[in-house]
Amino acid sequence: MYAADFDVPAGSYEFKVTINGSWDENYGQGGAPGGANIPLVLEGDAELRFIYDPTNDRGPHRRHRHRCRGGLQRFARRLCAGPERDERVRMNTVSLATTAFAQSPSFWHAGADLLRSKSLDRNSYNSGDWFNRIDWGYDSSTFGSGLPPRQDNEGKWGYMRPLLADPALKPGHDDLDSRWERVVVVFNATPDAQAVDIDDAAAFELHPVQASGSDDVIKHTEVSASSVTVPGRTVAVLVQD
Repeated sequence: MYAADFDVPAGSYEFKVTINGSWDENYGQGGAPGGANIPLVLEGDAELRFIYDPTNDRGPHRRHRHRCRGGLQRFARRLCAGPERDERVRMNTVSLATTAFAQSPSFWHAGADLLRSKSLDRNSYNSGDWFNRIDWGYDSSTFGSGLPPRQDNEGKWGYMRPLLADPALKPGHDDLDSRWERVVVVFNATPDAQAVDIDDAAAFELHPVQASGSDDVIKHTEVSASSVTVPGRTVAVLVQD
């Protein structure tokens, strides 16, 4: 892994990764060889850490390290002199939750909760729908769909074959997380409580982890017959058995 820190002024930029100081080998959007430039727009001056991991098929990425670390980059200057610390902490948690609950590739790959495997494919970026498909019905895992494409995997085919052919390694329906009948996530980034209309809302309750957690604010989430009311600067996960 290679990393470097930069102080970058506000503006619009494009970048990509080159290897050994030459354009002969370079990586752009999505980690694609010779891919398009990666856009970067900064609304304010920022400290950035650029990271390239040659073992990661998502390619180069960057992390913002703004001087006001407790808030979203675009609101950083306002936050530093704005709300009290506990409110800034809640705002930061809301921003992280948009990534965590949306299963962003920066945290979890799509379908990770369904034990998605891509059949051991090292780099599925151009492998097509067969190796990237997801069974959102929770009926089966796509493990063992065949040997992954030759280009990035042929050297490991020898030990992949018996693993992919072993039915004992293929997750079944009971192995997949289908406990809840319905799940609703409500993001409230405003300072005030907000009500959201939900069909048959009375069937929902706050997720047990949040209901028994240390955040007293989220416990003020209220459920009525047709709506859910979530406190300000809070992300609530509601579940129905």
